[in-house]
Amino acid sequence: MFPLRAPALIPLLALAGLPALETPLIIPGEDDGEVAIVHPGLGTLTLYQVQDQLLTRKGSVNFKAELGFLGSFIFTERLGVPWTMLRSGATNTKPEVLGLLEGKPTAEERREGLKSLRERAVECEDAFWAAERPYDGVVRAAFGRQYLMLAVQASHSLVMYETVGEGWKLASFRNYGPELLIPLALNSEPSPKELRDNLVDKATNEEQKKIFEHAFDGIGALPGGPTPASVAWLGVAPNESFVLVDSANTRICLYQMTGKDLKLQSVRNYSVEMKIPGLIGEGIHDEPGQRDLLAAYQRDANRMKRAKDYGIAIDRENIIALVGQQQSGKLSPLEVAVQGERLIIDLQSQRLLMTYDLRGGDTITLISVRDYTIDVGLALLDQKFRDMANATKARDSARQLASAKSYKSALLMIRLALKLDPMLVKEIEADAAFRDLKKQADWLPIIDEAHKEVERLVAQAKERKKVVEDLKRKGKDEPEPAGGNEDTAVGR
Repeated sequence: MFPLRAPALIPLLALAGLPALETPLIIPGEDDGEVAIVHPGLGTLTLYQVQDQLLTRKGSVNFKAELGFLGSFIFTERLGVPWTMLRSGATNTKPEVLGLLEGKPTAEERREGLKSLRERAVECEDAFWAAERPYDGVVRAAFGRQYLMLAVQASHSLVMYETVGEGWKLASFRNYGPELLIPLALNSEPSPKELRDNLVDKATNEEQKKIFEHAFDGIGALPGGPTPASVAWLGVAPNESFVLVDSANTRICLYQMTGKDLKLQSVRNYSVEMKIPGLIGEGIHDEPGQRDLLAAYQRDANRMKRAKDYGIAIDRENIIALVGQQQSGKLSPLEVAVQGERLIIDLQSQRLLMTYDLRGGDTITLISVRDYTIDVGLALLDQKFRDMANATKARDSARQLASAKSYKSALLMIRLALKLDPMLVKEIEADAAFRDLKKQADWLPIIDEAHKEVERLVAQAKERKKVVEDLKRKGKDEPEPAGGNEDTAVGR
């Protein structure tokens, strides 16, 4: 069989000197009252029971020591390359992914002088494990009813513990690096080929057909060096299954404890569905569609009147440009949640929301993809309209306060009005109602601050105009997008 495996789960010894980052974790179990405490810095996993007025410690284990031993104990040597137990995996974890990959070069690979997919994947793994992979203190954890899984991304390791009696028992361990080398999918629906074929069927002209035929070319190509580094998220799915989402490698991996075996059930490279909204101009299996949503907004007479009054263009390109400018702060690569049998992934920087059906822990099935740029863009516009309306209210209130000689309060309302809508600054400066207010010491700083903000907004508008022109030019140069939102878009 391929690859060779560790013959047994043997007693584990501690190794010292591993660096750590101390970020304690608290993970409630599915059983009432059980809670696991993971201390990444110390490498400890402790099980507690919280019942009534009592906290009971049930048992602890040092996973850092176990990782150290498994990562140092040489199980075998293959073609001159030592294989540690951590690389090989436990005897009760399956399938052996490298053995599933094609062992003979395809015709195209032969033309390009490439080895088979399996040989290249083994080379990636050899390069990865040629260097030491010490525990760095970064660990993810998920706790089901009976099992707790740890994901240690530095060594691509999954470690499974079972709650037994008063503590933990090492149930299995697995190297998930080979999963990151599965190009597109394993036991996942619809297949990338089905997605591509359905896109081709929906093409409206030959140029578009060619684009769709090659839409997924290059996705999942193996790296030229070691198996890539991992950035993992780990969650619990139904029926003692666990889902790992690797944002660095755009992979979803579904595992399940079946009997006493840790089994890889499904893998999906979600880079495929990330491309679809850009290809068809819509999401799939999402309502209302982006075109329909924007059209409904444009039919709203009140909103369009406000947009005209404020000089705001309501079209797809302007909204995309607006969202791009308004997005601020450090975004996480993705946000992930599991809701029953549903996996939800939010790619914040791309504003893509993807949902999957985990089907009892057996397979990963794509449900829907939505580009929510228009969603958030319309929300930003509505807030802009509210801010402008509230700015007018604040200015009117400032007039009344100034008339009553309540100058401090009037200045606060002027500050609020200009914060909400800096473009009011010239009107406010010219307003005779504020003649006496202008004598106050705080008047000029407030006005100067507003003028600076106006300059910034004008510069933003110029930048946005360039973006809009580029988007419209690109739209003219590219073929008309095929329709989305239909079942055939995902092969159903």
